[in-house]
Amino acid sequence: MPQRDVVSFNTFITAYTRSDCNEALLLSVRMQEEGVKPNHITFSTLIGAKGMVMSHSMEVLHAQAIQYGLSSNEFVGSSLVDGYAKRMRLEDSIRAFDEIAELDLVSWNIMIDVCVRNGRDQCALRVFSSLRLEGVHFDGFTLSSIIKTCSEPRELEQGMQLHGCAIKAGLASEIPISNAFITMYSKCEKGMLSSIKVFEGILAPNIISWTAMVAGFMQNGLNEDAVSLYRKMLRYGVRENEFSFASILPAYSGLARLEQGMQVHARIVKSSFSLDVSVRNALIDMYFKCGSLTDAKLAFKTMERRDVVSWTVMVTGLGQHGEGKEAVNILKAMISEGMRPDAVTFLGSLSACSHGGLVEEGLQVFRSMINVHNVKPRREHYACVVDMLGRAGRLEEAENFIVDMGFESDVVVWETLLSACRTHGEKELGERSAQKIMELDPKHDGPYVLLANIYADKGLWEDKGRTQAHSICSKSATVVMSDISAGSNQSDSTALMSSETVEEALLQEGDGYFHNHEYKKEHDCYESVVKNYHNMYGNEPESSKLKQFIKPIIRQGISILCHKFLPAHHGFLLKELRTFGVDYDFGLDENKENKFRQGTELMRKAYGYACKAENVSRTERFEIHVHLLYCDAVLGTREPVESINNLIDSISPMTDFETGMIIMNLQLLIYMTHSLNRYEGEVRMACLTAGIVAVACNKQYGTEDDTNKIAAISHEIKTCLVKLGLL
Repeated sequence: MPQRDVVSFNTFITAYTRSDCNEALLLSVRMQEEGVKPNHITFSTLIGAKGMVMSHSMEVLHAQAIQYGLSSNEFVGSSLVDGYAKRMRLEDSIRAFDEIAELDLVSWNIMIDVCVRNGRDQCALRVFSSLRLEGVHFDGFTLSSIIKTCSEPRELEQGMQLHGCAIKAGLASEIPISNAFITMYSKCEKGMLSSIKVFEGILAPNIISWTAMVAGFMQNGLNEDAVSLYRKMLRYGVRENEFSFASILPAYSGLARLEQGMQVHARIVKSSFSLDVSVRNALIDMYFKCGSLTDAKLAFKTMERRDVVSWTVMVTGLGQHGEGKEAVNILKAMISEGMRPDAVTFLGSLSACSHGGLVEEGLQVFRSMINVHNVKPRREHYACVVDMLGRAGRLEEAENFIVDMGFESDVVVWETLLSACRTHGEKELGERSAQKIMELDPKHDGPYVLLANIYADKGLWEDKGRTQAHSICSKSATVVMSDISAGSNQSDSTALMSSETVEEALLQEGDGYFHNHEYKKEHDCYESVVKNYHNMYGNEPESSKLKQFIKPIIRQGISILCHKFLPAHHGFLLKELRTFGVDYDFGLDENKENKFRQGTELMRKAYGYACKAENVSRTERFEIHVHLLYCDAVLGTREPVESINNLIDSISPMTDFETGMIIMNLQLLIYMTHSLNRYEGEVRMACLTAGIVAVACNKQYGTEDDTNKIAAISHEIKTCLVKLGLL
C-alpha cells in the first residue's frame, strides 16, 4: 500500500493477534515509526490478545496508552482491567479501572467479573454497590457474576437481597438468572425450598436448569429427590449433557444403587459422552462407592485422556477399599506419565497407606510430596501421617512428628494420637495428648471420653486413675461440667464425669446381669464387659441402651455390607437384610425363618468355597464368617462364643494388630449381649451389630493381601436365592 493509515494497521494487527503476538507488537512499533498514531482500537486489540497475558509487554502498552492519553478510554481501560486480572494482578486491575473516565456497563461488568474470578467477593459487592449509586442499570450478565459471591451458607440473606433486586429489575424470569439463583440457594440447606420455588417458576427449564436442581439435591444429601427429578427430566424428553451425567452419578453412588448407576452408564455410552473426562471421573467414583472395584478399574483403564481428578479418584477409591499397595502403585504410575499430583491426591495416598498398614510407603509418599513435588502439606496430611503411625503402634514417633510440624498443631492431630493411645493402651502419652487438646479447646469433650476409656482399660476407675483424670482436666472441667448441667449435647462425658455413683450403680447392675444367667463361666471377661458396657451406654435406661448405639451403626453397616460383601449384586443383600428384620423388628414368622435358615446354609456353603479358593483373601473369608455369625445369632443355631472363636482361628495369624483388637471387642460385645438377654429383641439386634461392626472395622483396617473379589460366589448365592424364591 502506498499510504497506510490507522485502519490498515489495525486490520493487520488484529489478524496477527490471532496467531503471533510478537508480529502484532512489531507491526505496532512500525506503525508509530511511520508516523501513524495508534488509537483506542489498537491498544484494546493488543492488550486483549490471548498471548499477551503471559508476556511482559502489557506494562509497555499501558505506558504508551498513558502517553497517547488513551488509558482513560473505556475500551482500553476495560482491556487493561481484564489483562491484569488474568495475570493475577488485581490491584493493577483496580487502578486501571479507576483511570477510566466514563464508565459504561461493560466496564462495570468486567470489573465485577474480575473480582469474582479472583475470589474477592467483598470487592465485587462494593463495585456492584457503586454501580447502583452511579445510577447505572445492571443487566443479566451483572447479576450472573454477582450472584456467585453468595456461594456460602452464611451469605444466603445477601443472596436473597440480590434476588429482590433481580425481581425489581424484571430480570428474575430470565432462564440464566433463574439458573444462577437455583445454584445459589442450593449451596445452603436452608435455601433448598427457595431453590425449588425458583425452579418451579421457570416456564420452560433448559438442561442447565434441570442439572442445577439435580446437583442441588445431591449436594444437600437428598439423593432420592435427585434421582426422582432426573427421571422426571427424562420423561419430559430433555436430553442429557456431560454436566447432567456428572451430577446424577454421585446421587446413585450415595444410594448404593449399582444397577441403576450402570443403566446411567449405558445412557452415557449411547449419548457419546463416555469420552468426557468429568463424566468418566464420576463413573469411577460411583463404581468405587458401590463396591464394584472391577468396573471402576475398567472405567479408568479405558480412559483415553486422564486429568488429575481421574488419578485422585482412583487412588482414593482404592484406599477406601483397603487396596493400599495398588493405590501407591497408581500414584507412581501417575507421576511416571508426567501428571503432577496435587494436595488432594497425596491426601488420598496417605489415607490408603494408613488403612493398609503401609507405614514406610506412607512416609515415603509424605517426604516426596514435600521434597520432590513441592506440595505444601496441610493439617489433614499431618493428621493422616499421625493416624498411620498410631495404627502401627509407633506412638512416640507420632508424637515427635506432631512436635516437629511446620505450624502449630490443632485438636484434630492430637485427638488422632489420643485415639491411637487408647487402642494401644498407652496411658502416659494419652495423658499428654489429652492435656494438649484441653489447652487448645477447653470445651471439647472428646479427650475426656478417650482418656476415661484408657483408665477403664487399665482398671483405674475408682482409684488413682480417676484422680488423675480430674487433675489433668482441672483447668477446663468446670466449663465442660457447666455445659453438661445446662443440658448441652455432650457425648458420653455426661456419664463419665457427672457422678461418682454412676460407676458403682453400673458395676452392681452389670454384676447382677452377669451372674443371673448361664454365662457365668466367662467371669474372666467380666470386668472388661462392664467397662465396655459403661463406655458405650452410660447411665441411660436399660431398654434404650442398645438401641441408641445400634441404630446408626446398622444404617452404616448395611451400606458397608452391600458395598463390600457382595459387590456384584449388592442390592439383593440389602433387600434380604430388611426382609429379616434389620428395620428394628426381629419378629420372624415361620415361613420367613425357614427361608432364612436356607439362606444361612447357602452362606455357609459360600464360606466353604471361599476357604478353598486361592483368589479369596482372608479379609473376604472373615466377612463371610461374620455374616454367618449374625445368621446364627438370629436363629440361635450355634453358640456365638464358639462361632467367634472359629472366626478368630479362620483369619489367624493376624497381619494387623488392630484387626485383633477389633475381634477382641467383638467378642466382648457378644458376651455383653448375652448378659442382657432379658431384652430378646435388643440381644438379636446387638448380635447383628457385632457382625456389622466387625465388617466395618475390618474394611478400615483390612489385611494387605486383598486381591480379587468373590463375584463368582456372589453369583451362585444369588442364583440359589432366586430358586428358593428369596429374590
